[in-house]
Amino acid sequence: MSFDFNKNGQKYEMVAVPKAKTDFGVFSEKAMNYFNTLQEIIYRTHQRGDDAEKRLMVAAQGCLERLEAFLMQSGRLSEHNKSICEQPAPPPNNMLAFRATIAIFDFETLLFHSRALLDRITFFIAKQIYGQDCDSPKKLKNIINNFTKKNKRADQAMQIIDEAMPAFYGVILDAENGDKSLRSHLIHKSTSGESTTCSFTIHTAPEKRVIRFDSEIKGYPLIGSAWKLSQYIPFISLNLLGVYLGHDNAISLDECMPMWSNNLKCFSEHIDESENGPKFSILTMNPSGTEIITKHLKQSVLL
Repeated sequence: MSFDFNKNGQKYEMVAVPKAKTDFGVFSEKAMNYFNTLQEIIYRTHQRGDDAEKRLMVAAQGCLERLEAFLMQSGRLSEHNKSICEQPAPPPNNMLAFRATIAIFDFETLLFHSRALLDRITFFIAKQIYGQDCDSPKKLKNIINNFTKKNKRADQAMQIIDEAMPAFYGVILDAENGDKSLRSHLIHKSTSGESTTCSFTIHTAPEKRVIRFDSEIKGYPLIGSAWKLSQYIPFISLNLLGVYLGHDNAISLDECMPMWSNNLKCFSEHIDESENGPKFSILTMNPSGTEIITKHLKQSVLL
């Protein structure tokens, strides 16, 4: 008996197993097709290229693998969103609140994968394409800008970055004013549980209108932020890879919209500072119990 499958002159049969769909229900058909096209480019270039091209294609494949990890977490958040929306509403004049700990943990992981993906693409472009040392997505634009006069791809990349990058400030990238991002806060200083300012809360308003409030972490809506990242992260990732892999076409932001919907309202975004709107309460939880917070909200919360 031998387990050596590298014998000179020996013939072996290899069986290809189809890869399962890797978008976890997040991608539109156009986004999935774009992803598959990039895979084909990587395959063909690696198969026919020289050693330098092969190394570059291994790196590009690594970027797509990071994207797949992100999509898995987005898919998990979509399931949490579905579960919250299917939660039976309380009777009128009652409210229901819950923490959904697993959803919070999955949201943290989504943030970490989001930043890891941006970091990987930054290294791919800055170091492995242009030979420049850069480990910060916020500085990638400066690197690319140095090549706009020499390289058509750099102009295309700049446009993509300008459209997508503002969506990440405060959430996974430090804000432009220097304030640390939510991701940085959760890694270095706190947990989502400690930083939760609003738990998932459900109200039944008059005429049996059900209003579901998102959980908020340091003022950022959990499901709302996950949904937004699920559009902008694929947009910047697929398009930047497309540019530097020589794909002629781009994919629009609308075509990167996730296939799941955010049906929750952000409590803090609806606060009525004039205090003329209807009053709503939400719940926060602490080690010894709960705290009820009541605010006037804008009429738009009822829409």
